[in-house]
Amino acid sequence: MSPLEQYERKAPAGTGMSREAVSGLLIMGAGGGSLIILSMLLLRRKKPYGAISHGVVEVDPTLTLAEQQLRELQRHGYENPTYRFLEERP
Repeated sequence: MSPLEQYERKAPAGTGMSREAVSGLLIMGAGGGSLIILSMLLLRRKKPYGAISHGVVEVDPTLTLAEQQLRELQRHGYENPTYRFLEERP
């Protein structure tokens, strides 16, 4: 009997992973992946400006309509990209 035949005789049948183990790993992987995706979606839904306040906002009557709109944009974080470009130039 050759060494190869002896090895084949001694090797137990089914030395690979069982189907139950593979299916269990797949289920755990799918659950973990869906948990990660769900947590990313929940983190993305946070309001960027915090809680919405419906309080009274005082408006300066001397400002023109364009100046009032600009002030509102700046209050919400808008910055003119032209100014930023000119400030960054050496």
